[in-house]
Amino acid sequence: WNRHLMAQLPAVITRLFLTLRDDKEFRDDLPRYLPDPKALQPGNDDLKSVLAGLASALREQPLALDRKSVFQPVCKLCSAPPTLTDWVETDQYAAQLGTGREFLHPDWREHGSILAHFGCGVLTTEQLAELFAKGGCPLPLTTSVDEKLPRDFLDKWIALRPAAAWETTKLKAAPIY
Repeated sequence: WNRHLMAQLPAVITRLFLTLRDDKEFRDDLPRYLPDPKALQPGNDDLKSVLAGLASALREQPLALDRKSVFQPVCKLCSAPPTLTDWVETDQYAAQLGTGREFLHPDWREHGSILAHFGCGVLTTEQLAELFAKGGCPLPLTTSVDEKLPRDFLDKWIALRPAAAWETTKLKAAPIY
């Protein structure tokens, strides 16, 4: 009997979250209530399996806001590293993410560690490099007359990756720098 109740729990909680998502007073607090598998205490093996099923069910549901304030499946969202957010999370690169993918809403970034359990992650340096290769140079770099802008961008890019000393030296010697 208990096993049957535990098996039904992911579907019930999923419906609850979809209902709460549509409540305007609650929707901004929704990420705070998503279950965090890391918060479980030892000895909760039954709940661990329920949470695994719940995470699987919730990741495909439109529960997280994208940057355009539209609810999307959590697994379809991602964010840029905080230092490059202003450069990357733009229309220029959103189109390069792939079909159905979008950037996470800025107000939801603080819940990134919980959303990561449901498939919403931070772009890696390799993924960022691929976005830059497909989407080109960030538009502010090509349209701004501010000479410090390219240097600012490169400083933030270099800070992201633990590069070898020779690579950092070469980049800092580049004419754009």
